[in-house]
Amino acid sequence: MNPRLIRANIALFQGKRSETRRLLQEYVSEQDDPQTAQRSPMLLWLDAQARARHSERIDGLRTVVDNAPPDSPYHRMAKIYLDDEAKYQDLLDGDQQRPGVRRWAMIGGGLVALVALVAVIIVVGQMTGAPAVVDEVTEEPVIPTATVIVQNTPNPATLSDGALPRAEFIRSGGTITVRGIDPAVRVVVDERGTAQQPLEGATFYGLLLEFQCLLPICNNVPESEIYVRLGIDESGVRATDGLFVAGEQVLSGRAAQGQTVQGWVVFEVPRNNLPDALVVWPFAPTGSEERPDEIVVNLP
Repeated sequence: MNPRLIRANIALFQGKRSETRRLLQEYVSEQDDPQTAQRSPMLLWLDAQARARHSERIDGLRTVVDNAPPDSPYHRMAKIYLDDEAKYQDLLDGDQQRPGVRRWAMIGGGLVALVALVAVIIVVGQMTGAPAVVDEVTEEPVIPTATVIVQNTPNPATLSDGALPRAEFIRSGGTITVRGIDPAVRVVVDERGTAQQPLEGATFYGLLLEFQCLLPICNNVPESEIYVRLGIDESGVRATDGLFVAGEQVLSGRAAQGQTVQGWVVFEVPRNNLPDALVVWPFAPTGSEERPDEIVVNLP
């Protein structure tokens, strides 16, 4: 996949629509046949999602449906989006046609009655001098119990040639090696240790990564943004913030030159569109504002 398209996907994921449009324009201008490039389903989809106004994005999605082949994933995604939009608009139109004055009048009357009741209670209490009685509710202490967490056994990350997927960005950080893959992590928790569930139709995809620091000091392991590229439509999905594989090490912290740090990174991805590549976008080297290009590493 072209690096500019990867960066455009990342920019769109981050909500930077103007940056996405700029990258798409640069990509098109570099092609031998810009008009054909502009009509590709992926470009139509990205262009639609990168438009500034909601109405413009809807028009762009209609263009995707009209021009992309029916078997294209972008055609299907755009059609689902437009169908959902139409259903939502129908609900809004229906709500606007329903008379709501009587319902709000009833609610208002109920509120007045409630206020009057509270006033009566206060006055009676003051007249009798009797303090209000409040029953104390004592909650029983919750005794924590140990929970045995059994995760799936990670799949080996070995490629067909026997090597491990590896990304090197020596000038701005170090190296990242994929040590294990879990396509359906069983127990994922948030920062408070509360178990989390993926969205319907999605799964938690985990990568066990090993980072080796090649700078004097790596203050922000892994010194890069971590994404995966989905296999069907090549969309980029960023590692999910605040979610962790329960009972396992997290890829974070600090490291000195030559040290290695291992940890899990979690992604929420469609169950029927699993990643086929790791995308590493290194931070800018010290003294530079220009970030290196993304590094794409195929996954087994």
